[in-house]
Amino acid sequence: MGVLDNFAIDSYKIDGAIGNIESIQHGTASIESNAKSAIININSVDASKSIVLLTWRSEDFYVGDMPTAEIISNTQVRFDRGYNSSNSTYIRWTVIEFKNVRSKQSGEAYNSTSGQTDITISSVNTNKSILVGTMRRYSSGTALMSAIYTVGFYSSTQIKFTFEGILDTYLVWQVVEFD
Repeated sequence: MGVLDNFAIDSYKIDGAIGNIESIQHGTASIESNAKSAIININSVDASKSIVLLTWRSEDFYVGDMPTAEIISNTQVRFDRGYNSSNSTYIRWTVIEFKNVRSKQSGEAYNSTSGQTDITISSVNTNKSILVGTMRRYSSGTALMSAIYTVGFYSSTQIKFTFEGILDTYLVWQVVEFD
């Protein structure tokens, strides 16, 4: 795992009537062949008020190429994938820093026995909250159905991930609740 230079970061400070958004950054990163993770530098944000979103592709689709994303400090984001693939995984990411945040919760859950994981969180008002989830799997398989997952609020204290197949699965989640 190494620290990557900022490939191409677009960074915006938001003025005026955009509601709860303080800043938005966009960029690209990659997890190189035979690596399982990458760390990128970003412009400083308040990590307790920020989330990271991603889209990705790989050179040749393996389920294990799917990355998860996590803000690990005010200036860094880490991307991990489940399989030590000979492919590179190419990522487009967005970090959104919010204003008027009541709470942020985040974490990682593991499942190897079923196609569902229930995660307990501190109570939030789901009508004033954003939930983002990413999944990585330890597999060299190419079955597209093994890459399909959903994540949602089951209740004010429960997140539910559902996914196809029984594989070693890591689920990384972020919840931001607004005032």
